[in-house]
Amino acid sequence: MAVSPGSTRQAGDVVIHVAMEVIYASDGCPEKDIEVMLNRGMSEFINRGGLTGFDAPMVVEEHSVRVISVPLPADRIDEEQLTDWISRRIENGQLPLEEIPRMMARYALAHPADMRIEFAERMEMEAEDSSPSARITQASDMRLLADGDFYYVEVGFRAPGASVEPLDIWQGLAANKEEAQRKAIAKCWDARLDATDCKPDTRTKKEPRFIASDNWGHIFSGKTESLTRWVIDRSTNTLIDAEVCGFGARWTPLDTANAEDLADSLRDNDVLELDADCGDSKMVGKLPEWVSPRLQISVIPMGSPYPSQAPAAQPAG
Repeated sequence: MAVSPGSTRQAGDVVIHVAMEVIYASDGCPEKDIEVMLNRGMSEFINRGGLTGFDAPMVVEEHSVRVISVPLPADRIDEEQLTDWISRRIENGQLPLEEIPRMMARYALAHPADMRIEFAERMEMEAEDSSPSARITQASDMRLLADGDFYYVEVGFRAPGASVEPLDIWQGLAANKEEAQRKAIAKCWDARLDATDCKPDTRTKKEPRFIASDNWGHIFSGKTESLTRWVIDRSTNTLIDAEVCGFGARWTPLDTANAEDLADSLRDNDVLELDADCGDSKMVGKLPEWVSPRLQISVIPMGSPYPSQAPAAQPAG
């Protein structure tokens, strides 16, 4: 209970906040009815002198009573849960650092029960927004553990006595070099060449499957620069996992919106076009150890590393 914010306080007046936490066995009585009865009962109690000890010399000049019903989820929130939740919001860019002073001031002036209820509602909404339907659940869903190595194959054709003419590029997973060549030819071969003496020609390279970075600086929309780490699967040209480093050097998975923001930056930096290790990213043959068995973000397409594939040469004749 507290004097209302608009009250006029005189010299010598004492303002006291009296807090009570009560658990009722409602016996079926509706929650709203309990609140009405409590408000009426507390007002009568105060008017009879209940806040002055009945025979004390001071008097209550003004009072206000507010009954707050706290739902069970809000009542069970503890300090560790709140700390983790607020830290994640800061690290994911959902709570800008410049907003923290205003937030702290608002929380300091609010009733603790109000803040418990607000936190519980926000935490529940975010839990619903991150439902499995919007995320990848198992690494095997994206065949990250599929058998096979990653191959890059340039496909062309050669007429008798002539040099090789390019057709297209194929990259993907195969058990060996021969299988990679068969897959590449099946995808890139021009059927019109079957009527000629031309033969397929391939140049095949076995390469690392992933592009990864563990120290990539990125400025999220409207924020200061953050340190991120991420992995791209070259066999599908998708960003499959990404995290941001926050307070205490703790890494936190990016939500889908921030991961897409990061993906835009990676596209702008042409990370898929790397022929070798370059700057803060590198090609690796296996997933980094920090990648969770359960991927944290929706798969984000990165586009083709070869937007202008080699034009198919027109077969002679």
